[in-house]
Amino acid sequence: PGGLGTLEELAEVLSWAQLGLHDKPVALLDPVGYWADLRSFLERAVVEGFLARPDLERLIVATDLHSLLGRLAL
Repeated sequence: PGGLGTLEELAEVLSWAQLGLHDKPVALLDPVGYWADLRSFLERAVVEGFLARPDLERLIVATDLHSLLGRLAL
């Protein structure tokens, strides 16, 4: 599922979107809930005012590939 390199790359791509360098969604396939705690952390960052809700909404997390692809197609 990924380690520090994956985490760094995810943060980088989300940061690029925040800076306006791209306007694409960022997706994580998470069939066993590995990234659930990160999602919770980011939700708290929104609540605490450190992250804007639209920036978090760029991150799509799904537990199965069919669902993930469906959400990307929207």
